[in-house]
This record gives sequence, C-alpha cells and structure tokens, in this order.
Amino acid sequence: MEDRRGKEKEGSRGEEYGRKRDRVEKEGEKEGSWWKCVEKEEEGEGEEVKGIWKKVKDRMDKEKRREEEKVRERKARERRDEQVRRERKRRNLVWRGIEGDNFEERCLCLRVLLERMLERKVALRGVEERIGDDGKSILLVVLEKEEEVLERRGEVGRRWRMSVDENLTREERKMKWRIKERARLERSRGKRVEYDSRRLWIEGKEWKWDEEVESWREYKEC
Repeated sequence: MEDRRGKEKEGSRGEEYGRKRDRVEKEGEKEGSWWKCVEKEEEGEGEEVKGIWKKVKDRMDKEKRREEEKVRERKARERRDEQVRRERKRRNLVWRGIEGDNFEERCLCLRVLLERMLERKVALRGVEERIGDDGKSILLVVLEKEEEVLERRGEVGRRWRMSVDENLTREERKMKWRIKERARLERSRGKRVEYDSRRLWIEGKEWKWDEEVESWREYKEC
C-alpha cells in the first residue's frame, strides 16, 4: 500500500517536472534565435514600409510645393500684365467729333489741333479708329502726357467743338460719374474739392466709394 502511494507521489512529481521543462523550453524558444529572427524580420518590414511611404509623401509634398509656386508665379505675371494693360489703356485718349473724309485726314486734323493747343510739335502714336455707340468715328490716341490734354478738355470743346476723354470701362465711367456728383455736392456746400476720374479729395482728405455699403468713406492709410 505504501509502495503504491510512493509511486503515485513520484509520478505526480515527474509530471510536474515535465510541465516545468516544457514551459522552460517554450520560453527558451521564444527567446531563441529563430523567434528573434521572426520579430526582427517583422520590424524590418515595418521600417521598410515606413521608409517607402516617407519617400512617397516627400515626393508628393515637393510636387505640391512646385505646383503652388507655379500658381503664384502665374498670378503675379497676370497681375503685371493687367497693370501694363491698364496703364496703356489709361494713356489712351478718346477723341470724338474730329472732322475729315478719311482716317488720314482725321489724324492730320487732330495733330494740328494738339500742336496749336500745346504750342509744340506733336507726334501721334498708336492711333486707332473705331465706331462709337452713336455710329460716328472716334480716335484712340496714346499720349505721353495725357493729363496735359485732359486739363484743357474744356478748351477743346469750346474752340473746336470736339471732345476728349479717358478710355474708361463701363465700371470706370460709372465711378467717374459718382465722383463728379459727390464733388458737385460738396462744392455746393462751400468745401474745397479736387478730383479726377478715379479719386476724390474733400478738404485735402481722400474719399473712396465702398461697394459693400454703397457709400463714401474717408480713406485712411494703415
């Protein structure tokens, strides 16, 4: 009886030892070279994927910056071109009521008029002839000192029954009308007013038309 109990104890001890040995062997396998190689391989694959995605992202960011730079350059070029176009157009004076049987005669008539008015030789450049809204011919002429002529537009009308004005768009003509109306109102109030087709000064202070609220506001530089 005692021998059987002793054998059972030894058997249970052996089983326990066997379980401990298996557990140690498994832990050893995890810590062994094969298991570490698997983990390193997985880590290596992760780093490789990260590296690839980083290259892709860097390339995409670089391409995006390049496109943004192209857009900025294009917009800057368009602004410069528009400024040049506006400057050229601003220097165009529109003449109406010029007599002559053909284009050459009308150009000659205009040149003689300018030379008499300015008392010097005048060379006409970039003259274009168009048909106005009233069906009559108008001349577009580029002058270096167009302000000198515009200041004497009243004389042009009185002496030669012609008219001269700036080459303005519909919006610019509308703004010019607003400026003249405000200038007339302020002068009737006894205020000192100066203006041109684009700007208005009342008592030495510049005023601008605010499109959002549709009213005049004193302009103050920031």
